[in-house]
Amino acid sequence: MFRTLMLAAGLAVLFTPPASAFVASKAACQGACGPAIARACNGYGPNRYRRCRAHLVRQCRQMGVAAVCPAASPTTTTAPPPPVTTTTAPRPTTTTTTLPPPPPVVNLTGNYEFDGYITYDDCGVVGLGVYMAVPFSVTAQSGTNLAGYQGANNIPVTHLHARNQRLESRRGLV
Repeated sequence: MFRTLMLAAGLAVLFTPPASAFVASKAACQGACGPAIARACNGYGPNRYRRCRAHLVRQCRQMGVAAVCPAASPTTTTAPPPPVTTTTAPRPTTTTTTLPPPPPVVNLTGNYEFDGYITYDDCGVVGLGVYMAVPFSVTAQSGTNLAGYQGANNIPVTHLHARNQRLESRRGLV
């Protein structure tokens, strides 16, 4: 298991895209991602803050400003309607509520990488607090249902967007 994890980490380093593959410039990402960096990295010590900031800027450069740090949508505030009073006999009123349309489903097919620190290790193989990078790819999408592969061994996984569905790819229950 440990060899597999080390192999995955090594492959992640080998397959990091070259600087020519960047979509956005470093300056553009640092300028656009300032609020996102403040939200995501707030409360970290200086070293972890720098790693967090570098990670967000690197993601922005690889995927683009619009994908990682989109501009905040303008907020519109409207005054509530004035109260209605009547002097006639009471009768039932009808209220119609119009909700905004749901957000569009974003196409998530592609290759990604989870970066983070181990917070739970029930096997005791890696150890808590160890930095880990796990590559994964999304190869199929139907609405919010995703399918693809994870890790260096390309383990097939499926995530169905359901409230009680659990992802159990390691135990083969999916």
